[in-house]
Amino acid sequence: HPSIVLVLLQHSANPDLQSIYGDTALMSAAQEGQEACVQALLRAKANADLQSNSGQTALMYAADEGHKACVKALLQAKANLDLQSNNGGTGLMRAASGGHEACVKALLRAKANAELIDKDGDTALQWAEDNGHTAIAKLIRQHTAPPQPAAAVPPQATQAEHAAQAARADAA
Repeated sequence: HPSIVLVLLQHSANPDLQSIYGDTALMSAAQEGQEACVQALLRAKANADLQSNSGQTALMYAADEGHKACVKALLQAKANLDLQSNNGGTGLMRAASGGHEACVKALLRAKANAELIDKDGDTALQWAEDNGHTAIAKLIRQHTAPPQPAAAVPPQATQAEHAAQAARADAA
């Protein structure tokens, strides 16, 4: 509740105090979609990049639950978009997995790295595809660099033809 958070902060509560699991008030507020609490904690200089024991951040929690307003507040506070949890997950991966298109769009606009991989070697695109979120997969594809074609190497026959042409030109 925002009023309780405000009273605690007015009485010098530490906004970065972590539970035995490493969670902070900001993480809990973000996970529950409590935008007013998120805003109050950020104004009190809560560290948006603290990670829980499992490596989760407030941004990951908000993205996982699809709380667009909390994601946007954390982005405005310059939360690190590309921090990875202990399993390598990111906020973008969590939003993609959950089918939270508005959060995915906000993260991509903020330049979240869509090419990071988790511990299984999967990207946000694979998280979206594995969960059947084709529209989100399409969005992510639009923000990833296209694969670079391999350098063209002329076939051996073509190189031999060029050598023969050069020899004929020299003879003429």
